[in-house]
Amino acid sequence: MFAGEAIVDLLMWVPALPERGGDMLAESSSVQVGGGFNVMAAAARQGLPVVYAGGHGTGPWGSMVRAALAAEGITVLRPPDPDADTGFDVALVEAGGERTFVTSLGAETLREPGAWDPVRAGVGDAVYVSGYGLAAPGSGAILGAWAAGLPPAVLLAGLAAALPPSAAARRANAAAALVVTRPGPAVSPSRAELDAFLARFGPTP
Repeated sequence: MFAGEAIVDLLMWVPALPERGGDMLAESSSVQVGGGFNVMAAAARQGLPVVYAGGHGTGPWGSMVRAALAAEGITVLRPPDPDADTGFDVALVEAGGERTFVTSLGAETLREPGAWDPVRAGVGDAVYVSGYGLAAPGSGAILGAWAAGLPPAVLLAGLAAALPPSAAARRANAAAALVVTRPGPAVSPSRAELDAFLARFGPTP
């Protein structure tokens, strides 16, 4: 189960970032489904049953996300939000591979208290919690509290995001600290992320 967000990436490859107030033509561009989609698609291609538990909207971006999920055989848990479309980001990819993002959140971000309460996981389930989902203002704490309350038999994965030092990183770290102190197994995919977490919070019980 993926607990987080699938959004749309508007990718533009540029030789370097434009100067402030400047203008530039991209060398190439692409529109792709991103966010948590890549994690889900990778799991589905290994033959695992995958469920997307995040939000999605009514509009062109939401339709694009649902089509990509369906093509990978991924189950969508929630109905579309009738009042909002799925969010998107604009990513500028420099010649050296460095990426700069600006994100507009949408229906994938569940801000209402209790929004995750109907989602159930139990013995034999693995839940991947998006680090970027934990970083979102308002909704991140709600997602973190839900994940922290999952039964000990549930394997938690993900949690950390490779975020630069920022308010978003602080929100993600605080929510992740709550999650990983729950009883039960948790797996973070990056040693560098785990080292940064331990340096900030110390070892968990």
